[in-house]
Amino acid sequence: VNASCHSSRACRSSPVACRTNAPFSSRSSRAGTRWAPAEPRRAVSDRTLFRWVARPWQYLRLQKQGRSERRRKPPLRILFVSAYLPHLGKHGGAGRVFQLLRRVAGRHRVSLVCFVESREEERDVAQVEPYCERIETVLRRGFEPVSPFPYEPFEEFNCPQFRQRLEEVRAEADFDLVHFEWTQMAAYADLFEDLPKLVTEIEVNYAAHQSQSRVEKNVLGKTAVLYRTLQTLYREVEMCRRVDRVVCVTDTDSGFLAGYVDPGKLEVVNTGVDTSFFAPGEDSLVEESSLVFVGAFRHSPNVDAMLHFCKEILPLVHRAVPKAHLYIVGSSPPREIRRLANHPRITVTGFVEDIREYYHRAQVVVVPLRTGVGIRGKILEGWAAGKAMVATPLACLGIRAIHGENILISDDPQRFADWTVALLRHPEHCKRLGGMGRLTAERFYEWDQLAEQMNHVYQDTASRWRAPGVESHA
Repeated sequence: VNASCHSSRACRSSPVACRTNAPFSSRSSRAGTRWAPAEPRRAVSDRTLFRWVARPWQYLRLQKQGRSERRRKPPLRILFVSAYLPHLGKHGGAGRVFQLLRRVAGRHRVSLVCFVESREEERDVAQVEPYCERIETVLRRGFEPVSPFPYEPFEEFNCPQFRQRLEEVRAEADFDLVHFEWTQMAAYADLFEDLPKLVTEIEVNYAAHQSQSRVEKNVLGKTAVLYRTLQTLYREVEMCRRVDRVVCVTDTDSGFLAGYVDPGKLEVVNTGVDTSFFAPGEDSLVEESSLVFVGAFRHSPNVDAMLHFCKEILPLVHRAVPKAHLYIVGSSPPREIRRLANHPRITVTGFVEDIREYYHRAQVVVVPLRTGVGIRGKILEGWAAGKAMVATPLACLGIRAIHGENILISDDPQRFADWTVALLRHPEHCKRLGGMGRLTAERFYEWDQLAEQMNHVYQDTASRWRAPGVESHA
């Protein structure tokens, strides 16, 4: 096991002042002793009062500063416990956690304990290091089975070394709140029974399994999918009941859990996009008749999407636009995806350092997802880049996608191909659709405003935990 620790920032404390006033004093008279109100203690001198009368703007400025001070709450000490290293450039979930963490760190004191997938990935710790007081990483190798069942959705993250590292961090530092990133990490909630806890459902796992049943044709395959769906639902609800709040990334995902988890626990904080980073490129960079798909291929819905697109939809596109070229962009493409590059009009890039190059090249971005739920980062990135897109209804779940306004939507192969061909033949329509997509990203999916929502969830969760008489567990 490879584990590493990174520390920065000194601990901070704030002084607390207390003051008591005696509201009554004793006065004597010839008639005897009697109680009477004392003269109020002066908060300011007469000289200050006269100065405020002469210069009232000074008084108003002081009042404004006072209100700001009262609104400002002390920073929380937050421990992030993450299934993956928060960083950019690999997959949408890690990018989401990174973007929110870096902004939360501007207001709170953040520590991080997470898995890494390889020794090479440890180099990416440098991305998140400036925002954390302490970082602990554990190389994910081996796990302990949690049951004799033939399928357990989360047991690959049940690692004794990770638990030991969490116990050490818990013993060495105090925290106000624990945030588990990804459902499976709530398995470690028993280590923090005396703290408020929340978990982010990066993807509602049982719903993702359920979506596979719609595309599975084999009867035995459908039976296996049903079993995995039910087993995952049982474990997922179990994890959600261990924490005080469950954060979903879309309203749709929240709806998937509403019938199984106390609705009072559920919060929605959308995934965002860095609109400055994914800015539209120059028109001269667009390659005529180019199609682009972006996705990390460790995520099985992306594999299914490209196999389906190249078999059912791309031939229809080529029939109308023979020179249309498809770029399949994303890390870890499996063998069946790499084989697609045998076609002269298909390029499989694998991992690329900067995916903006391909967004700028694309005339049309395609998102033919048939399975999965959760983050829709590829659509948000395409919007931010000002690109015309064609997507399936499932790819648009939970986001502000409006057919014909900021995207074109169809799950029928022929219709999907027709929309794609129409955009390839009419670049002016691409510009209009892409411009509306850009406006959607700027208005609703900026990371700063989403971080504000996350901060509100933290403050509310912590304050409810501290409030006397409030139960911390449902």
